[in-house]
Amino acid sequence: MARGATPVGTSTSQAARPRIGPYELIAPLGAGGMGEVHLAKTATASLVALKIIKPQLASDHLIRERFMAEVDHLRMVSSSRVARFEGADLNHDPPWLAVEYVPGPTLRQHVERVGPIPADLGAMLGAVLAEGLVAIHQVNLVHHDLKPHNVIMSSHGPVIIDFGLAKLADRGEHLTETGVAVGTPAYMPPEQVRGDRDLDGKADVYALGATLVFALTGHHVFDADNRYALAQRIVDPDAHPDIS
Repeated sequence: MARGATPVGTSTSQAARPRIGPYELIAPLGAGGMGEVHLAKTATASLVALKIIKPQLASDHLIRERFMAEVDHLRMVSSSRVARFEGADLNHDPPWLAVEYVPGPTLRQHVERVGPIPADLGAMLGAVLAEGLVAIHQVNLVHHDLKPHNVIMSSHGPVIIDFGLAKLADRGEHLTETGVAVGTPAYMPPEQVRGDRDLDGKADVYALGATLVFALTGHHVFDADNRYALAQRIVDPDAHPDIS
């Protein structure tokens, strides 16, 4: 969630900026299917990434459940490799969630702008992201959507963001139907592509491997012309991954 952006400086027109809860909105950082993310600040000028459910979706029961789950999951994880939970108000109109603002490009943006990273830095990246996954898995969570888009390359090292699809591995919490794949296909293991419900930390380990392949090469483990064809390649035992 805490996608990179350059903080906007203060100005004499601060009073005109909109507010959500205790936060003053400064600039948009990005948007997804469920909500929008803004750079925001507190009364003492601390910066956060503020995720807000889109107004047209605020009354959707499933969307609100996912948002509530994301808040609960973020409260559980404590690691310098994961964007820190700052606050939330699920009863606000619209509901919002604030996490630590992590300045910097995403791993995807870094590779697209600079090119694939060297092998020695790739090893360090893998170790750091694995450390973040350990913290996530220790509280029985599965991130469910680890990918280069959800890794911020901050000045203090990579940070994992976006728990919108995370779930508890030991409680069977499911907010989608069986057989419905949720996630980003290029980084999903076969069992996730098939829509299996009982995913565990191994799905995140696969996603970590696929993320590192992209970081080191600039291409995906599997590629295809469309989402359906890509899914077919991932679940085909005779299709070999491209790790060249």
